[in-house]
Amino acid sequence: MSLGASFTMSQELSADFYAYQQMMVDCKENAAASRASFDSVELACETLSKKHPAEAARAQLLLGELYKDAANVGLRDSKTSQRHYRTAYSTAGEKDVFTRSKALYCQGLLYYYNSPDLEQNFDSAYSYFNQAARYGDQYLVGLGTLLQYGFGVAQDEKAALANYAAAIADGSGCYADFYATEYALRERSNNTLDMEAYNNYRKYFVENNLNGNWSAALGYLRKSSDAGYPPALLDLSIHYMNGKIAANRAEIVDNAEKLLQQAVKAKYLPAIHQYGYLQQCLLTSTDDKRSKIMFDYYKRAGEAGYAPGQYATGVCYLKGYGTRQDLDKAGEWVTAAAIQGYKPAVEMQDQVLAEIERLKGEKIAARQERLRKWATAMQIIAGVADAASQAMTMNTPPSNQHYSNSSQVTSSAPVHVSADASPRTTSEEISKGYFPVLKVGNDFGMVWSDGKGTVEICENSRNKMKSIKIGGDYYTLTENHKNEFLGVPVSRYNYFTIIHNTYYFVSL
Repeated sequence: MSLGASFTMSQELSADFYAYQQMMVDCKENAAASRASFDSVELACETLSKKHPAEAARAQLLLGELYKDAANVGLRDSKTSQRHYRTAYSTAGEKDVFTRSKALYCQGLLYYYNSPDLEQNFDSAYSYFNQAARYGDQYLVGLGTLLQYGFGVAQDEKAALANYAAAIADGSGCYADFYATEYALRERSNNTLDMEAYNNYRKYFVENNLNGNWSAALGYLRKSSDAGYPPALLDLSIHYMNGKIAANRAEIVDNAEKLLQQAVKAKYLPAIHQYGYLQQCLLTSTDDKRSKIMFDYYKRAGEAGYAPGQYATGVCYLKGYGTRQDLDKAGEWVTAAAIQGYKPAVEMQDQVLAEIERLKGEKIAARQERLRKWATAMQIIAGVADAASQAMTMNTPPSNQHYSNSSQVTSSAPVHVSADASPRTTSEEISKGYFPVLKVGNDFGMVWSDGKGTVEICENSRNKMKSIKIGGDYYTLTENHKNEFLGVPVSRYNYFTIIHNTYYFVSL
C-alpha cells in the first residue's frame, strides 16, 4: 500500500498553471533529470507566482511533490520538499482547503517514510495526518495505517478499520488496506490467524512501503503468499501483473491467475475483483469468452458490497461487456458504487447517467424505426395475401416475378404502404422475397386480416404440424434457418413457408 497523495485539482486554474504542472511531472518522472531541469521548474514556479499570485501556493505544492517523489533518486530532497510544503500551507488562503490539507498530509508522509535525509518520526507523521484529517476524512487513511501496524502508536485494528472506512466514504481508494485489516481482525478474533504469515506480510509492508527495499520485501511477500495468506496472494499477483517480477507474458499470466484463484477460494473480495480485472486485461475482443468470466467476477464482488466491483459491473452493463446491455442496471450499479464514495463512480456518475439517457434515446428511436418497418411489412403482406387468395379462388397462380416497386405486388393487387415508408427501402425488402406474416404468442388460432384476405396460424391436432392458412388453403411451416430479416435475428422467427416464391415468416 502506498500513502502517496494524488494531486487532483478541485477547480479550474490558468493555462499557465497546467503548463507548469506538466513541466513538473515530466521532470519528476524522468530518471535522468538533471539539477538544471529542477532549477528550470523552480524558475517556472517563480514566474507563475508573479503572473498569477492566487496560484502561488499550489505551485509550491507541486514543487514539494517534485523533490519528494523524483524518479532520479539522487535529486530527491526531503528537507527541500518539506520547505515547499510549508510555504504552500502558509501562503494558501483559509478557503483553499485543497492546498492546506494536501500540504499537511504530505509533510506527514515525509516523516512516515524512511528517507536518508530526514529522520523517520511516526509521532510527527501522526500529528500531520491528524491535522490534515480535519479538512477531510479521506486523509484518515494515514492514521489507519499507523493504527493497523502499530507504527508509533499502540496497534488497534478496529480503530484502523474505522479510519479506513471513513476515508473510503470520503473518496480514498484504500480498499486493499481496509480488507487486509478486516481479514486479519476477523481471523484473529476466530483464533485462526496464521501469525507467521501475518508477520511476514507486515515485514513485506515495512520493507516495500517504508524502507523502499524491494528485494527484501519480495522475499517476505513470497513466504506469506506460500502460506496462503490472502492479502499476500493478492499483492503478489498485482506485482506480477505490473511486470515487477517477470517479463515473460505467459509467466506473468500463469502466476497471477494461480495466485488469484487461491485468494478467490478464500472468498477474499479484492482478489475476486482483481481476477475479473485480469480477465479484462487478457481480452482480445468484446466477444472473447473471457468477457463473460470478467463480468461474473466483477458482479460477484459487487454483490458482496465491494464498490470497485459495483462500478465495474455498471460499466459492463452500460457497454454490454460479458452480458446483455441493460442501461437501467448500469445506472443502478454505478449509483451504488457512488453512494459508497468510490471516487471513479462519484466523478463519472453524472457522465455515465447522461450516457445511459443518450443510449436509451437511441434505443427508443431504433425501436420506433423497427416498428415502422414492421408496419410496412404487414401492409406489404396484406397485398400478397390478398393476391394469393384471389389467385387461388380463380385457380390462377399469381406472378412469380419480383415486384419492381413498393406500389404494386402484382398488376392487380396494390400494396398499402404507409406514407412515411421509403419506396427504395421497401422495394429492396420486397426484392428479397422475405415477408413476416405474424408474430404471435404460444396460442394457435391467431388471425390477421386486412378485410380482403386472411392469414391464420394453425396446428393440425392429429399430427401437430404447424401451418399457416391463406384464403382457404393450408401451408406447412418449415424450421427457419435464415440469418436475419429487417435487422431482427432469426431466433425471433421459428418457422417459414414458401408460397409462389414468397417466404412467409412466422414466430410461434
